[in-house]
Formats: sequence, structure tokens, C-alpha cells
Amino acid sequence: MPEILSGLTINDYVHPEDVAAINALKKVPKLDELFTRLGDNSNRHFMHSTALGKYVRINKETCPEIYNVVERVCKILDYDKIPEVFTRRSCSLDVEVGGVDQPMLVIPDFIINNYDEKLMLFAVGRAVSKLKTDYLKYYSIARIAIEIVEFSQHIPDSINVLFAKWMQKAELTADRGGLLACQDCKTAIRCLMNIAGMPVDFTKDISVSDYIEACKCDSKLVKASRNLLTLTNCTGWSNDRIIELFNWYSGQEYGDILDKYSF
Repeated sequence: MPEILSGLTINDYVHPEDVAAINALKKVPKLDELFTRLGDNSNRHFMHSTALGKYVRINKETCPEIYNVVERVCKILDYDKIPEVFTRRSCSLDVEVGGVDQPMLVIPDFIINNYDEKLMLFAVGRAVSKLKTDYLKYYSIARIAIEIVEFSQHIPDSINVLFAKWMQKAELTADRGGLLACQDCKTAIRCLMNIAGMPVDFTKDISVSDYIEACKCDSKLVKASRNLLTLTNCTGWSNDRIIELFNWYSGQEYGDILDKYSF
């Protein structure tokens, strides 16, 4: 059973590359003006209105097992709000986050149907960690800036690159949050393997140490050829995430956090 980490803050485990990427964004001239221009209420409320219209709400009455996992993760990571929870038909392995005044999670039905409790803790922990940061503020604008042609054509490529780089690095912090939520390294590595494309059942009997060594070899092979495509999760990025999380788990910082905040 994972320990409750009372008093845990996002600053305790935020990845330094996440910090560097967000600081680079904050230095962009007139970024606040961009937030004002693109971050109006219609855009900010879009995901929530979509959830209410298309997704299935999860609560203690409709799906107590899943809702209880969300409550447990919020308690473990010391997140003081219980987000609204929805599910939708999707094969995605990422729990979406959204909401303005009230945070929300959208859990794909694939996760609900295929993940055991430990894997669920990691997946939900990643999402709750994003809620503990300014992720929603920047992510909503980043998606508009990068994906919606109507707006993106007016935004310099250099700013789009900064947004894309931050979106990538923010996943490293979320991975740490997932590990702190499940407090099981093999579970965390299994989840990242699933995200990379490995079927869930194939990861049950993995040797973490053997897989990490394979990741290190593969990562070295693609390092020389990396370019802008790495910002959209091309070959090598999944391996890097696994290596980064395993190194953090193996180092002193992860253990110190558990020692400091375990309730």
C-alpha cells in the first residue's frame, strides 16, 4: 500500500528540464498578451463542456472502484481537490486533464478495462501531478498555438518550438508523480512501456534491469539523429523517459521524499 505523502509539493519532484522549459516560455515577450488573446473563456471551458456532452461521469455511485483510486492518489500526493472524473471510449494510455475552476480527469476506457490497481495509481498519479502545477494554464494555450491552424499561423515557429519542448519535458515531472503515487518502480516502468507500445499483458514478467539496459543502448543509437521530431515523441523519447524515471528512482532524491513526507 503506497504511503501518504503529507505536505508534498510539486517543487519536491519537478524535473529540472521541465523547469528550464517553462522558464524559457516565461521569457517570451508579450506571452501574457498571447494568453489573453487565446485563453478566453470559450477556449478554457471547451474541454469541460465536451466532457459534459460526450463523456460518462464517474463517481462513487457509478464506478466506486475507479473513483476510489482517484481519491487515493489525491491523498497520497497531497492534492487538496478531488477532480471531476469522466471516462470515454479511447485506446489512449494517458489520463487527460482539464477544467478551469474545477479540475477534471478523463480516463480512457482502455485503462479502466486493462489496468490493475497499481497501474491505475501510476496513470492517475501522472494526471494529478499535472493538476498540481501550472500545466493546465500553459497546455491549453500550447495546444491552440501548435494544433489550431487559425491561430498557429500567427505565432512564430520559435514560440511553437518552446511550447512543444515544454509539453515534452512536463511529461518527465508527471512520470515522477506517477511513481510517487504507486511507489512501485516495476509498475511505473510497465506503464511507460505500455505508452511506448508494448501490450499490457506482455509487461507482467519483465526484468526491469534488463529492459533499462536495452533502453540505454537504443537511446544511444538515436541520439545523433535527433531533431525537431523528438518534440512529438519520435523514436528514442519513450526510452529516454524510462531511463530518466529509473535513474531518479535509483538515486537519493526519490527515497528522501518518501522519508520526509510519509504519513
